[in-house]
Amino acid sequence: MTAVTRAEKDTCDAYHVVEAQRLHWGCVHELSIAESILEAVRTECARRPEKRVRPVRVGLKIGEMAAVDEDALTFCFDAMVKGTEYDGLKLAIKIVKQQRRCAACSNEFAVVDYNAVCTACGSSETKAISGDELDFEFLEVETDEQ
Repeated sequence: MTAVTRAEKDTCDAYHVVEAQRLHWGCVHELSIAESILEAVRTECARRPEKRVRPVRVGLKIGEMAAVDEDALTFCFDAMVKGTEYDGLKLAIKIVKQQRRCAACSNEFAVVDYNAVCTACGSSETKAISGDELDFEFLEVETDEQ
């Protein structure tokens, strides 16, 4: 058995406090998104009262510019459903790359390293066409026919 010094214990305790704060404050945005996803699942399941449905997977499309941390969202969602009727419900997240369309030449291109200049003509007059979405894409359910 290895002895732990007081300094090591204090460092370990401080680490856990800092880590807990990081998870708490780092997940506030994602926690509200997870709550919205779960509410949408409840609403969708309630629309089918004639069948007993059990949701198994929720599909999301998240744009890379949507300021959503995929790991934090998954962590928050898993914590919310644990021990509930939705325990085991999984997120299927698809990250959508940022795409832009040039106003001058109509070229559509993927943004690389935040460079929004048209790759065909060099114009800086471009408009985002994808990459900032946060969409509920699908709900996969199992049904018990009665």
